[in-house]
Amino acid sequence: MTRRDAFTLLELLVTTAIIAVLGLLTLAGARGVKSTWEQTIDLSNLRAIGGGCGMYAADNNMALPRVSKDADSWTRMIWHYIPNEKLFASPSDPRNCLRTKKPIYALENNTSYVMNGFSDLGDYSAPSFAPRVSMVDKPGSTILVCLRSFNAGDRYLDLAFGDHKTVGDYRRYNNGSVYLMVDGSSRRIRFSDYDHALWLAEKDWKIP
Repeated sequence: MTRRDAFTLLELLVTTAIIAVLGLLTLAGARGVKSTWEQTIDLSNLRAIGGGCGMYAADNNMALPRVSKDADSWTRMIWHYIPNEKLFASPSDPRNCLRTKKPIYALENNTSYVMNGFSDLGDYSAPSFAPRVSMVDKPGSTILVCLRSFNAGDRYLDLAFGDHKTVGDYRRYNNGSVYLMVDGSSRRIRFSDYDHALWLAEKDWKIP
């Protein structure tokens, strides 16, 4: 028998291919873990925001944070209850307030989230009006807050103006996203199960 000290070209190619595949699998796994971690943080943030909105409502005759077109935004309204910038910053948002060092309550939305403008209740057209929890047909299946699209600066999602098409991010995590509902619960909803009607307080209201 003869001794062979060197690899053949075919063996080198096979070895390189195996290493490349293993590398891709490792990278995909790392990305999956990172995505899961970011989604978990967002769900936790949304639950905290829901708690802030709940405490605000308890102190204001069960009225939810109203639409405001000045610096007195929904974030400022609940800041007294949850004064922590981390709760308004999604780890998946490259422009979150922790990275940009911008204040969360300003004319532009510097948080990673957007609140329901309740246009079907007339909130956006009448800023002095405050929606109450009792006005919502199904609090457990009505969205209060969702992830803001990276390119949107809006603080509220107003269905009457078509904001639902550009302001919310419905596919952030594995073709789905996370949401805070009016009843304070938070959940992930697959895009295939998502419907813009989930923003409606009055489920028979027609989206323009």
